[in-house]
Amino acid sequence: MKEIPWIQIAKDLQSEIVEQRRYLHSIPELGFKEEKTAAFVAKTLEQYGYSVRRQVGTTGVVADFGANPVVAIRAEMDGLPMHESTTSHYRSSHDGVSHSCGHDVNMACALAAAKILAAQGASAGGVRIIMQPAAEESVDAEGKTGTFRMIEGGALDGVKSIIALHIDATMMPGMVGIITESAKVAASIFKIEIKPAATSREVPFDCIRAIATLLQSLFAGSSTDSSDGTTIVNSIETAPPGAQSICQSATLRGSLNSLGKEARREEMKRLDAACATVLQAGGVYYLEYLDSESGGELDADVTETMRQVACEVVGEKSVSVVKRKTWTEDYSALLKVTPGSMMLLGGQIRTSRRSHHSPSFDVDESALYIGAAILAATAYRLLGESKS
Repeated sequence: MKEIPWIQIAKDLQSEIVEQRRYLHSIPELGFKEEKTAAFVAKTLEQYGYSVRRQVGTTGVVADFGANPVVAIRAEMDGLPMHESTTSHYRSSHDGVSHSCGHDVNMACALAAAKILAAQGASAGGVRIIMQPAAEESVDAEGKTGTFRMIEGGALDGVKSIIALHIDATMMPGMVGIITESAKVAASIFKIEIKPAATSREVPFDCIRAIATLLQSLFAGSSTDSSDGTTIVNSIETAPPGAQSICQSATLRGSLNSLGKEARREEMKRLDAACATVLQAGGVYYLEYLDSESGGELDADVTETMRQVACEVVGEKSVSVVKRKTWTEDYSALLKVTPGSMMLLGGQIRTSRRSHHSPSFDVDESALYIGAAILAATAYRLLGESKS
């Protein structure tokens, strides 16, 4: 790597990174509906000199700098169907949707890395920026994930390695976590159908209340920072009212993700117990697992390159080996196609630690430039390795 002051270059962009993060945070959109988000990142990348393809994988964005891109930087675009309870001036302007996992930060760091690489003329083989839709959403109307749609749309064509960053609100600012363990995650798509029981009741079956009780039971006491298993409900579809119910029926869809057999059994037990509350409310349920698959593994060489670069950029004391989190699981599907690695960037609010996938989620923005510096420097190193 030639002597480039990555940290200083990135630090000079800190205010821009924060500004872009806050704008993206204010306009969260659900999977496959990221119209405003995609328009913003596409326009920004075009301003940086990238050749941009829009509507890849439905709403995804693929941007190339240089000929025949061989190194890709990926970030997620979607938010969660969750109300935001913070009072920040940049809080979500879209009711019922929020960036409560940190994808706004991931995008802002990737954009800054893209700007840095363009300024350095990193065209020796080329760089690709991938802004992926529906990382949280399990499937679209045809049962396909956002990752699959991007692969199907050619986002990884010609790419020899891929890297990514995820903000971690449980790690202090200035710290970097390099994930070295397997990225394989068992991911099961499930469907729950809820209907009134056949027996007549004096009080009509309230399907909406039954759903609320089910969700409360499912998520009560669950750890959103768990590194072993998590269950996500992505959509709820309700049918019109019927004679014996305020809401005739409903269908819930989601994903159950786990890093091991024991974690998987525990998540399935929690889901079964939550569904059982429907019976107490006078309804019946049908739980079906639609598919199950594992993602690819982190590449040892790309991971070691990222670790070495991180140590050079911020110092060994600020870099540690960490366990992956279930909220990074969607990335593993890309690793089936292309070797890659992922880092976690510290963003814990010192006085008020926040949990991912919660209404109060927010981060300390003071060291976001570190993420951009390491992404850019790692991509630059990988470009040099691919050229040699």
